[in-house]
Parts: sequence; structure tokens; C-alpha cells
Amino acid sequence: MKYFFSLFCLLSFTSVFAQRSVEVRVVDEQENGIQVFTVRIPGGSITDGLNGLAVLTLPNDRAVDLVIESDDYLTKVVHVSPSDLVVESQLEKRYTKLAPVTVYGSLTSDGPSTAESIDEDHLRNRAGNSLSESIDGLPGVHSVNTGVGISKPMIRGFVGTRVNVVQDGILQEGQQWGMDHGLEIDQFSVNSVSILTGVKTLEYGPASASGIVLANSDNTFPPLGFHGEVSGIAKSNNKAIGTSTSLSYRWRNVYVRGRFTLQDFGDYRVPAESFTYNGYNLTIPDGVLKNTAGTEINGNLDFGGYVGIHGYWKARVSRFSQKIGLFPGAMGIPRQFDISDVGNQRDVNIPYQRTVHDKIQVSYNSTYQQDFNGTWALEMAYQHNHREERSAPHAHGLNYVDPNNTLGIGLDLRTTQVSGKRKFNWLDAHWSVGGSAQFQENERSGWEFLLPTFSRQNYGVYALSDFVLGSWNISTGVRFDQAHMVVTGYEQPWYAAPDSLVERVPNFESNYWAKSFSLGAAKSWNDFQFTGQLSYSERIPAVAELASNGVHHGTFRHEVGNPDLELERGTLIELSVFKELVPRNGKGSFEFKVTGWAYLYSNYIFLNPTGEFSPLPDAGQIYAYEHAPAYISGMEIHLAYHASKYFNLSINSDQILESRNRETGGYLPFQPATSISLIPEFSNGAWKVGAEVVNTFAQNRVANNERQTPGYILLNAYAQYSIQLGDVSSLELRLRGQNLTNAEYLRHISRYRILNLPEQGINLILQVAYKF
Repeated sequence: MKYFFSLFCLLSFTSVFAQRSVEVRVVDEQENGIQVFTVRIPGGSITDGLNGLAVLTLPNDRAVDLVIESDDYLTKVVHVSPSDLVVESQLEKRYTKLAPVTVYGSLTSDGPSTAESIDEDHLRNRAGNSLSESIDGLPGVHSVNTGVGISKPMIRGFVGTRVNVVQDGILQEGQQWGMDHGLEIDQFSVNSVSILTGVKTLEYGPASASGIVLANSDNTFPPLGFHGEVSGIAKSNNKAIGTSTSLSYRWRNVYVRGRFTLQDFGDYRVPAESFTYNGYNLTIPDGVLKNTAGTEINGNLDFGGYVGIHGYWKARVSRFSQKIGLFPGAMGIPRQFDISDVGNQRDVNIPYQRTVHDKIQVSYNSTYQQDFNGTWALEMAYQHNHREERSAPHAHGLNYVDPNNTLGIGLDLRTTQVSGKRKFNWLDAHWSVGGSAQFQENERSGWEFLLPTFSRQNYGVYALSDFVLGSWNISTGVRFDQAHMVVTGYEQPWYAAPDSLVERVPNFESNYWAKSFSLGAAKSWNDFQFTGQLSYSERIPAVAELASNGVHHGTFRHEVGNPDLELERGTLIELSVFKELVPRNGKGSFEFKVTGWAYLYSNYIFLNPTGEFSPLPDAGQIYAYEHAPAYISGMEIHLAYHASKYFNLSINSDQILESRNRETGGYLPFQPATSISLIPEFSNGAWKVGAEVVNTFAQNRVANNERQTPGYILLNAYAQYSIQLGDVSSLELRLRGQNLTNAEYLRHISRYRILNLPEQGINLILQVAYKF
């Protein structure tokens, strides 16, 4: 017995002294310690690091590979030999973030491709009725909205199929061509949004010249154990209430995380008593827009895990479900009695729209890099977008349709996408090559016609490279795409003579081949940073531009496509300069960034108001898709003064300088007005208070048959208070006030502008979040 006891003590003593403590020091490219990171031993423990330092216990008798990871940095594998007691590692940024609007950081860039970002904190402080409204105000970014809860981003006057939205690496595919079709993304699930410009946009498709909206969820592996967040939101204008709960559990190298969001809101109020639609002057009882209430129910479930030191896999299943009433005074044949009795302000009656977007995505990313082998990633996704607009057929003059059949327009879009990319170093350059394949099937239904049944296949390949040439950082890229579309023709009874058939769209097939090139350069000179790019792109027309022919009630117009449209061809020139000024005493700093850009199109596709009245009884004039040479230019200005760690002041402005049809000399339609915003912000650790004064100028440069819009000034404000309750638990309170002066104003790019309907009145938003 003594023998076994002695042997046990000897083995224990030996095992203790067979281990050693190793310091791991992790810094960024400026040699600053990275605040939060993790150090992982493949198949073993995970250690959290803070302020650039982590301490690990490692065996004395063998070498170990450590995997070092941190948000916004490339993963790095470090080899630790048995004799090492201190290990130093420098992480490289995934991409450079530019500080926009209310993000007070450094407006620096070490390459021609940049990303202006807004983080989770400021997304919550700027929370609007949708994700697009929350990022409205980033330089060059606006929100095209239809009432409350339906909106989509516009970049430099471009919207719809010209603005790709990518969520967690997957291109969002819905009916994004429609102005009234919002983003089917739960805004509570998004932690940051970046507007990516430059050569790297070629990775996401040829229709990305204006920029890419990157909506990033919390893609980091959660901490070990069980954690979560419960938040609530309430809004005064439409009496909205909502909640979102996120829970996660991580065991060693595997995790599961889920989120559930529920929002319910009533009819919203506008500071107006009447509006005009199709020549009719209609009153608004008590300023309440009847039947603009709605509900939103969203959820997602994530899984992920590490695969040794070589990479990690992730999977997600999500659903976005939204049902929103459509203002009856702006759909069908105008009738005052349809909007006189508001009734229950939380009911959603006919007419209404329902959207359900399901998504399944799986990805694998390798993190191990050694010489030419590099890293690679594979992503697969399936999306099902179901959209329906319901209305009473007699309200559209279709008395021959069964009144119990309320399905006016049904669109069912299924998209399968596979993409892969490889990153490696070769010939003193960093390369990224990849490709994608996408397959779409769209089915129409309902007694109205807008978009036909079609199938579409897209294939694309690209190659990007970054290298240094003297004192210049150079980026180059090339992309080739091919698309094949098959459109099924459709005939419909004429409303005035149901026994006759009218062809709305013929059967046809289209094939397109597109190429895109881009060259970017960046250089520092006397503390100034200059960047520029020259790009040529060819965009494949969307099916809606080729084959639509019907009344789009969400935008109050009859849209007609053109099957003879050719590729949209354009050249972009962009130049920007950045400078940061720091006084000699080191107190405070001032920074500015000015960007100028110009697009020269030889064949620009646009929706033109023709001035011709639609033959359909419930539509105004016809808007036809046309192509013509065009010129569009603009500029963005960002100024920021960081007086101290307690006070920051920023000024942002963007302007479309010119937007013309070069054939006729007339202006292009649906362009945002010039705006300037002033944003002071005070903060002191636990609390933060800010204001936004937005001056939007009149939009008088409009296309033929497009109305001018007067200017306006808005006052918004926000406040935040955070309480740390424990090591990992905290409570956050946020209050935001929108349109605090209850100004009556029209937004030129709002779809309600056509009706002379002003935007939402004063609105107070209260948010409470508990993290644990």
C-alpha cells in the first residue's frame, strides 16, 4: 500500500513540474494590445485574453499550436516550442473600418477598399422602424420607405437590384427590385453594418459598383457556458411593443445560439389632415393612417464548431415573417369611406401584404495558412421568399372576380446559392479568387399581374489581388458573369370585357454575359491619405426590368418592363482624401474625409414616368423601364471634432451633384436631396447623450412628370445608460426621440411622396436590454 501511495505522489509531483506558464501577448498592426481575444488549443482548452495578454498552462515536453482569434481580425496559428515562455503575435485586420456618423474612431485606410461601419451600440441608439432606417445618415446612405416598417437602403441614389445586401456572407435574395419591398432581416439580429466600396465589391457580384451593404450578425463563438440577452422596445407614435431574446450555450469547441423577436404595432400618425391621390383630395381622420398596423415574428438558430486548428463550420436556420396593412386610401380606386372610420388601430385588414423569408445556410472557413496553401471558404444557402398582397377585387374594378378571393398578387421565389473562395499569397501579392452559382425559380399567382413566372441561373467567377508598388497600395479585380432567364408568358382577362384576353407579357428567353474590372490605389503623403478607384461594370437586367407589366400598389404606379433591354454599362471614378489633425498638446483631434465620385453610363436602365395614363382603372401614369446614356456624380463630406473622451462632434453631408439623361438632358428620377447632419454627443462611461440636427434641402432637380419636394429640418435626440451588474451581466436603458418638433415634411424618396403624405410625426422609442 505504501508503494502505491509513494508512486501516486511521485507521478503527481512529476506531472505538476511537467507543465509551464506561458504568456501570450497579442497586438494589432499599430503594436497596441488587442482588448479582447481568445487563445485556443485544438481539441483542448480555451483561454480568454484581455488588453493584449493571456496566460496559459502548457506541457513542458512537447510543442503546441495555438489558435488566436478576435473580432475583426484574421485568425492566426502560432507555434509554441517546449522552451518558449513568452509568445508574441500580431493580428491583421480583416478589413479597414472607417468611422461614420456617430462612430468616433479613426478615419484611416491602408488600402483602396474601405468599409464605413456603424457598430451595435450606435445601431441601437439610432433604432428606427427598420434596419434601413437605422443606417440612414451614413455618408451617401439613405432609406427608401413605404410607411412604417417597410424600407430598403439606397446608396448614392442607387437602390433595388443595384444595391446588394449581404448578411453573414450570403447575398439576400427576395423581391428586392420593388421599391416597397423591405429588407427581410431581423434588425435585432444585426450587430454591425458596413458599407463596402472599392475593388473588393466584385466578390459579391457585378451589380455592386455603388457599394455593398454588409449586415453582420454576432458571428463570434460565444463564451463558454450559458449566456443570453433579453430586450424590449416600445414606440409612442404607433404604440409599438416588441421583445427580442437571444440565448447561447457553448461547450468546448461547439456552440448553439438562438434568437426570437416579436413586434406588434398599430396605425401610425402623421401631422396632416388630407392628401391627394390620383386627383382626389382625401381627408385623414385625426392624422391616423388607417390600416397601417402590423406584426413581425422572427427567429433564428445557429450552430458552430471548430475543426482542429484548420478551421470552423457554422450553420443557421432563420425565418422572417411580417404582415403589414396597406393604407386603403392609396390602393385601388380612391374612396373616402374606405379611410373615414379608423376603427381598431391594431387590426390589420384588407388590403395588406405578408412576407415570409426562410433561409438555411451552411459555411466552412479554414483558418490555417502556410505559404501558398492559404485559406479557403465554402458557403451554401437556400432561401424561400413568399410574398402576397391581398385586396378586394372590386376595389380594382374587377367585378368578375369572386369577392372572397383576396389574393391580388402572389410571388414565390426560391433561390439556391453555392459560393467558394480561396485566399493566398503569390508573387508578392495577396490573392483572392472565387466563384458562385445561383439558381432561382419564381412563381406568380393571384388575379392581378405584376411579375411573371420565371427561372434564372447565374454563374460568376472573380479574381482580386492586393500588392505594394513603391509607396502605393494597389488593388485590382476582374469578374465575369453569365445569366440565363426563361420567362413564362401570361394572358389575363380585360377588366372591362372579362371574356377577352390581353397578353401582359410574352414567352421569351434571355442570355447575358457580363464583365467587370476595377483598379484601386491608396497612398499616404504628408499625413494625408489619398485613395481612388477606376471601375468598369456591366449589370445584367433584373427580370422586373424586362417583364413587369402591372400596378405596383406599394409604389402607386403602373410599371412596364422592356424585354429588349441590353446590359447596363458604366464606368466609375472615385477619389477621396483623409486627414487627421492632432494639436501639439495632444488634447483633442480633428479629422475630415472628402469623397468625390462620378458614374458615366453608356446604357443606364431606369424607371421613367412617361406622362401617359394607364388603361387600368386603379393606376395613375405609366412608369416604363428605359435605357439611355447617363451621367451621375456626387460627393460626401465627413468632419469630426473629438474635443475629449467626453465630447464628440461630427458633421456629415452628401449631395448628388448631377444626375442626367445624356440623351435628353433631363434629370433622372428618384434621386435623394442634399442633406447635412450635425451630431454632438456627450458620454461619460455609463451614460451617453446625443442629438441629430438634419437639414435636408429642397429637391428641385426632378425628371419630367416627377414632383419637386420642399426642404425640411428634423431634430432627433437619444440617451443611453448602462449599469454593470456583475462580471458578465449588465442592464442598458436607451431612449430616442424622432422628429421632436413634430414637423410636417415630405421625403422625396419616400413612396408616400407621390400621395403628398407627410412622414411620421413625433415618435419616442424606449429600449431596455438585460445581458447575462
